[in-house]
Amino acid sequence: MRGRLRFCSTAVSSFDYFDQYGKHGIVKFFCIYFSFFLFHFTIFLCSRSSVDRVFASEVKGRWFESSREYFFYFLGMKINNREKAAIIKTPHGSVIRPILDRTNSPITQCSLAEEILPPGKKVSKHSHQKTEEIYYILEGAGVMSVGEQMSKIKTGDAIFIPKNHAHTLENTGETAMKILLICGPAHDFADHFPE
Repeated sequence: MRGRLRFCSTAVSSFDYFDQYGKHGIVKFFCIYFSFFLFHFTIFLCSRSSVDRVFASEVKGRWFESSREYFFYFLGMKINNREKAAIIKTPHGSVIRPILDRTNSPITQCSLAEEILPPGKKVSKHSHQKTEEIYYILEGAGVMSVGEQMSKIKTGDAIFIPKNHAHTLENTGETAMKILLICGPAHDFADHFPE
């Protein structure tokens, strides 16, 4: 893996080298296109690696902690579809779909998930030490508790949940609640503490 990484750095630095020394006709032409091929072939190699967060590399002043992060940096935009998201069944009877999070993208500073909470069900009381969270209610109504505060909520409401505040949500309506869960930094199961 580290051999691949050195190969990556060589490919990127070759742009600078050839820009300085390959100034004449066919040599310049060959150098530019060979560098282009080398660079993209390197990204392809890194993208096929299953190793995650094992090494660090510096490319143009940016450090990468994994081959996945390296690949998506150059790929740019990342699009995930709800229908293709994993389905997580919770102990309290809801279903969560992580749309964009650490498990399916190189994202680290925020994440997005959808939760479907059936009527009469209640999210288990829990807190996060490092994560701030927003619940955005797409459909349904219920009662939200954050710390010592409790309030009725409905479609269109957005609830901010600070770090270190125990919280829970109960569906008191007759239909399932659909909730967007937005976390910053990105959700991490290690930062989930049941109360």
